[in-house]
Amino acid sequence: MLLSKEIVSRNFPQPGVGAILEELVGLLAALERSGAWGGRTREDSSE
Repeated sequence: MLLSKEIVSRNFPQPGVGAILEELVGLLAALERSGAWGGRTREDSSE
């Protein structure tokens, strides 16, 4: 996620894009931690 943020911010250098991408990374990280998106859950790791 962080690498993607850096690639987008360097290829589309516009004012404010960094803050928007930081919010997006935070949202994706929260979703991953909750198991709602792309993350392994505790049940998955116990198998």
